[in-house]
Amino acid sequence: MIARLAAITAAETANGDVALADSEPLNGRVYAKLRAELMTGTFEPGEIVSIRSLAERLGTSTMPVREALNRLIADRALEARANRTIAVPVITRAGYVAVCEVRQALEGLAAARAAGRLEPATIDRLEAFTRAMADAAAANEPHRYLGYNTEFHLTIYRAADNPVLLDMIEKLWVRAGPLMNYLFRTVELATRSVTPHEAVIAALRRADGEAARAAIQNDIGDAAPGIIESLPA
Repeated sequence: MIARLAAITAAETANGDVALADSEPLNGRVYAKLRAELMTGTFEPGEIVSIRSLAERLGTSTMPVREALNRLIADRALEARANRTIAVPVITRAGYVAVCEVRQALEGLAAARAAGRLEPATIDRLEAFTRAMADAAAANEPHRYLGYNTEFHLTIYRAADNPVLLDMIEKLWVRAGPLMNYLFRTVELATRSVTPHEAVIAALRRADGEAARAAIQNDIGDAAPGIIESLPA
């Protein structure tokens, strides 16, 4: 899974067009694609997920889709409801605060570890992702914005070179990704949320691990109020 996500290019992520690699078993490929789509906000909180519709969109039978959805339910990224439908969970305000607290701890650690490990060319890519996010926000294109945001963060966290840490972070992103759509209740909020990335980039260029940790934690914290106010109490 980690290797799979590492292979997703920024352009693919930003456009929600993650190819299904032929080298992987079909159910694993479907799981990887749906997991990536959850992380980048392709699905909305509360959205009902149709096995048949997903199978048609992905060009597969219903069996690998069903297996992938069952894995995502086990990951708590989706929920099986009493009427036998599958839906994207709607997290409460308290639940999202709890997710943010853990994200800040884990992602701050990953950023601190990544400082000094990232090549200058990779940090240049982070700047390009941030510029693309600003353009997408101004154009009110949430999926493109969230795709570049995801690639910005995961590029840093992969550089931490700790597969266990990365897996834990990704599992939280799968749960939090759909909620990022709430940033686009106002385009201005999405535009403002680009600004903390500049502090992250500056810290990484200085190879300052503690500054990178603080900047990532601030980035998560700055975006949280705009999402929390949209969630049920």
